[in-house]
Amino acid sequence: PLIFGGSFHVYKDSLGVFNAVVSTINGVAVYRLPGTLPCETCAISSLGTAMLNEQHNEINSQPIPNPSRDEVKITFTLPQGSSRGELQLFSNNGVRIKTYQVDNRFGFIMLDNSLLPPGVYYYNIVVNGLVSSTQKLLVVK
Repeated sequence: PLIFGGSFHVYKDSLGVFNAVVSTINGVAVYRLPGTLPCETCAISSLGTAMLNEQHNEINSQPIPNPSRDEVKITFTLPQGSSRGELQLFSNNGVRIKTYQVDNRFGFIMLDNSLLPPGVYYYNIVVNGLVSSTQKLLVVK
């Protein structure tokens, strides 16, 4: 089940299959969805955009570059009054690969992804029990 502050994101993969990424404080789960959805529906509803809770305690992040080869800079903004959190990196199957400690001193973290095989990965940031929207990271070689 989703917890308060979790996120739900639906995306269409390269084969045209819709996948749902559900993030909670315990991790990320990826589900293949049957059927089709018109793009207009995805854009209008919350299905096409990763959503956090509707309070002002949002955790924003962005991977640069995406896709990346050897290294990726993930910029983030922690909620007001928070100084530390965890960035959790997950495989395409929702298995947690690594956890990194982050703080608000610099507003970014550099990840060495040179040892990761090419593919789709997901990450989120957890701060004080709040889970950021799940972001997709593509690693190419």
